[in-house]
Amino acid sequence: MKNMKNRMIASVLSLATVFANFTMVSADAAAFAMGDIDMDGVITGHDTAMLSRSILDDSYTLTDEQLKLADYNEDGTVDQADADSLYEAQIYHLGDVDLSGDGTPDSLRLNDGSEIVSYVTKSAAGIAPDWNQTQVNLGDLDLDGAITLIDANYALKQYAFMSAGFRDVFDSAEPAYYHNSFSNPSEFA
Repeated sequence: MKNMKNRMIASVLSLATVFANFTMVSADAAAFAMGDIDMDGVITGHDTAMLSRSILDDSYTLTDEQLKLADYNEDGTVDQADADSLYEAQIYHLGDVDLSGDGTPDSLRLNDGSEIVSYVTKSAAGIAPDWNQTQVNLGDLDLDGAITLIDANYALKQYAFMSAGFRDVFDSAEPAYYHNSFSNPSEFA
């Protein structure tokens, strides 16, 4: 009898957890600031990256709620102008996992790459890293849904390029505000 009671309590708690997560996932876009596409409560480089990738990569799509938040200039069209404006408004740059910056690429430091490596190492060892959702979002530089050594590599490469005097990797005629490739540093001169 006691075992059955414990199973019932566990079932109710499981259902409550599923319901709580469901309501968070289906949150109404009106509850978030315009531009907070990932709905984590802060406008960051992750929001800019999500918008940019959805514009440039047909296989990467946003939900209806995210599309409402993506129309940053509220002109009825989600396009590069929204991504550019959002990039200027972001509080933290993509990769700024220590949350020390001001939204500019210069805020990405060597420490950020090291923190991403530490996150991956702790996760692999079964130790829960103590990052909040904003840090997790900023650590996923390639937007593949996982923080890996590839993300650390991107953060460290961008830091190295900026330290060597190359321009920001996102500063181009049609910037992609997410890391899908780094090739030759001379392309960023």
